Order: sequence, then structure tokens, then C-alpha cells
Amino acid sequence: MPRIIKYKPPNYHTNFKLLNMKKIISFIFSLSLLLLCSCSEDEAVLTANISGYVTDYVNANLPIAGATVTISTKGITKTTGSDGRYEFTDIEPGTYTLQVSANGYQTTTKQATLYAGENVNLDFQLSPAGQDVEITPQMLSFGPQTNRLTFSIKNKGNSSMQYSITNYPNYITVSPSTGSISAKGTQTVSVNVNRDLLTTDATCQLLVNIGNDSYPVNISINSEEVSQKISVTPSVLDFGTDYKELQFTIKNVGTAGDLSWNISQPSEACIQVSPTVGTTAVGKSTQVTVKLDRNKMQDDLQSFININVAGGSVSVQVIGTLKSEEGGNSSGSDETAVTQGMYVYYKFDNNFDDSSENAIHGFGYNNPTFVQGVTSDSKAIKFSRTNKSSFVVPQPIIDSREMSISFWGKDFNDGGIFYMTSSHNDNMFTLSMNGGDLKFIVTRYNNNYNYNSTGSFMHPSLSDGQWHHIVLTSDFNKTTYSVITTTLYVDGQAVDVITENANYFTEGETSNNSYGSGVKFILGGEIELYSSVLNATNMSIDNFRVYDTRLLTPEEVKMLYDTERQ
Repeated sequence: MPRIIKYKPPNYHTNFKLLNMKKIISFIFSLSLLLLCSCSEDEAVLTANISGYVTDYVNANLPIAGATVTISTKGITKTTGSDGRYEFTDIEPGTYTLQVSANGYQTTTKQATLYAGENVNLDFQLSPAGQDVEITPQMLSFGPQTNRLTFSIKNKGNSSMQYSITNYPNYITVSPSTGSISAKGTQTVSVNVNRDLLTTDATCQLLVNIGNDSYPVNISINSEEVSQKISVTPSVLDFGTDYKELQFTIKNVGTAGDLSWNISQPSEACIQVSPTVGTTAVGKSTQVTVKLDRNKMQDDLQSFININVAGGSVSVQVIGTLKSEEGGNSSGSDETAVTQGMYVYYKFDNNFDDSSENAIHGFGYNNPTFVQGVTSDSKAIKFSRTNKSSFVVPQPIIDSREMSISFWGKDFNDGGIFYMTSSHNDNMFTLSMNGGDLKFIVTRYNNNYNYNSTGSFMHPSLSDGQWHHIVLTSDFNKTTYSVITTTLYVDGQAVDVITENANYFTEGETSNNSYGSGVKFILGGEIELYSSVLNATNMSIDNFRVYDTRLLTPEEVKMLYDTERQ
């Protein structure tokens, strides 16, 4: 019997739904794939990445944490982690220079070319940068009377560096103790001694920390008890590259009779001292000669001569530099003549910059002008009485109990020459011309109340239209009867001495003293006193120097005069 097959009509509605569903799924998959490919392609085209490690080249590639990696053209930086790694992401393709800097290391640069979608690895190995730091001097000898000295930190590298100063005892204060020094820049650091915390001689060492390196600065201090017996000036003998013989002076500043002393011969065979023993009467001085045999020098010299008295000793530092292969400077050059202990030096060669290593720059106020100086190839600064022009240094550069001030002057008239402002809102350390005579008064009290009764120097005329070399050496001994002694030198010769009485209780270590209260120094302009005003004066000034730790000897004054007038 034949099989009968029933006809079943197709379900068009179901088939249509399945077909549409397949098409939708296929479309979504194709669209997703297209979007994914598009995103991947865009990301590869637009960006690239660069990363790497910064390590120590010398110390077995030790990771350097905290290093700064900079892409300068984009102005972006990264800091390495503890593993020394850095990474820049999403950087546009191109050629870039990367710079890496870290405290205590030489700054390094490398160039990298980035292509689309590329991950570039660029490692850096840094070498120590000890040769990029210079500390001068590395020994501060305060002697028996000096309370403030300075040293400088010079950044010889091509990037800024951070520093901190640690390890010093409580009787020492340091300012600034931390900071940043720009590339090729110099930071002057002031070291102060609180003698109230000392009863005996002291030595210590502070550390200048830069990156992973520490640089020592040695300090020696003589007690106040010794200072009441002996004063030794200068505290530093700098033989430079040419000097073979220099002197220092031992002065008996006590009141208990003759002072017996002896000198310990330095261990260096190149140094000879004469005399090595002696006795000096009260108020008298003995000169000691130090000779340097350069044929016996093996290297640059830093040594000390100890002058021993009952109860302690005083040190004089001796510095000498070997000549370079080119022969160095000659002993008669302006750059080497009497530089030891020089704090500032303003040449006024069309600027107001300090030419010493301390770089304490000033500025002109009320339009001082520059004119021909002492020599035909130098410049000087000219002040106008009408304009009340002045030169201002925003630091107290003449605030010392033992100092020397040297400058050349011309065309003086009666009025103020220079002065220093005090934190007590009055003025001190004034030099003026009164009736054609120079008058130098130190203390605030005498300037305000005793200006007219304080004596003037007797000296040759300074109003003859010629350049004259003027040196003031000011010495204040803190004894029961306090007297400030100032010697005036004109054109290389000592011409007069003036003594100024100072109140011992005021000018000792008190909050009301003049010394130590200076704010800024002004050359030229008006000087306001308590009951009068010293008018501004017409004058020209050249080669202004300050020695803030010592008195120039007559021989040194003559050397300056002969050198600078050439």
C-alpha cells in the first residue's frame, strides 16, 4: 500500500525571525570588530611610551631614587622610584632630549626617537658629581675675638643642587643652613659663634651635605679668656701663588703685665717662623715673620701656626697655592695683592657687583654715574650732592670689631661719605667730611649725641681734585675700659690715629650694642643723625674693599696703594 505523506506548509514567520536574528548578531560582531580595530589603530598612531632605569655608574649600577627625568621641549618631568625606574606614557611620536639630574651626580642627557605604537627603553648611568662642588675655605679659624666668618659653596655643575648643613654644636649657628644653588652659582654661608656658651678653646666640624656626599668644614675657636690677653692679626696668611714672606702681629691687650708667648713650629718643612718665643709689654705689639719655601711644597698648602700663652693658644692659618704650568699670577698684579681676609671688593667697572668670591652685590640709588677711575682703563662711581645719589649694599659689610676699609676717593666736599643702618632704627659706622677733615665714628650713641665733640683726623687736603687712597683700620678691644682705635692711612702712609670711647656695658654682648646690629651699608647720600643731618656730597669712589676679620698692616696698605695706582 503506498505511503501517504502529508504536506506541511513552511513557517515563514519563524524563519524570518531566525534570519533577522543571525543578521543582527553578524552586524553587531562586525561593528565591534571594526570599532576595536579602529581604536587600536588610533592609539598606535597617536602615542608612544618611554621608560627606563637611572642607576649609579660607579657603585655597581645601584638604583638612584629621587632622580629627576625631564623632557624639556614638552615641559614634563618624572621622578624615579626606589628602584630607579621612570616612565613617560602617551607621548607623541618625535625626537626628544631627556635630561636626568640627581643630587650628588653629574647631570646627563640622551636623545631618543619615538615611533607610533612603540615602547622605548632608555636607561641612564650617572657618575658622581663631587668635582662639581667647591667649598672654600674648608677651615674657619675664629681666633680669640672674631664671632662671624663665612665660607662659600660653589656649584660648578650645569644644574641646580640642594644642600643642607648639619653636625655642628649648639654654640655654632649657621645661616642659611639649607637651600638651593643654581647652576654655576655660589652660596655664601655665615657661621656665627656664641661665646657665652664657651669657657675653653674649642674645635668642631660641620658637614655640608649635597646628595649622597658630605663635605667637612673645620672650625677652631679660642676662648674669651685668651682674647683678654692676646690679639693676633691677621688670622689668615694667604701666600697665593707668589708671596714668599708675610707677617702677623702679636698684641698684648691684657692688663696683668708682660705677656710671654711661644710659637709651635708647623710640621710642614716649607714654613719657617721667626721669632718663635717672646715677651710683649701691655699695649705693645711684636711682629712675627713667616717665610714660605716654595721649593719644598709638594701640593697646595693649608696649615696652622699656634701661638701659645698661659691658658690657651691662638691660631693663624697659612694658605699657599702651587703655581700653574703657565706660571700663575705675578705678585704685583691687582688680583693677588692683599686678598687674605677680604670680604667684599667693588671695582665699579660699569656695574655694582662684588668681585670677591662672596658675591654680595649692591645697587645704585638716585642715579649715580660711572666715570674714569684711578687708572685710564678702569671705572669709578660718581655721586651727586643734588641728586643725593648713593650705592646700597643690603648687608652689613662693615659690622666688625676688627676690620679694614680701603678705597680711592676724589673731589670730596663736606658731607656724608658712607654709613651703616642699624636694626635699632639709627645709624652708625659713619665716615664724613667736616670742615675739610675726615671724621669716622663707630657707635650709634656717639653718632647721635657726640658727633660734634668727637675728634677728626688730621691729614693732607683731599679736595685738590686728585685721586687719593684712603684706608681705615678699626680695632675695638672689649676690655673694662672700652676704646675703639682707628688709624687713617692716606696714599700709603699712616697719617693719624683717633680713639673713640665706647660704653663697655652697651657695646659688649648685649641686645643694645652697635656691633652686630647692622642692616645695610650705604655709600653716598644723606646721613640722618639724632639732632642733625649730614648732607650728601659730590665725590667719586673707586676700588672699595672691606676686610672684616683683620687689620691691614702698614706694609699691606703700602702694597695696595702701589698696586692700584699703576
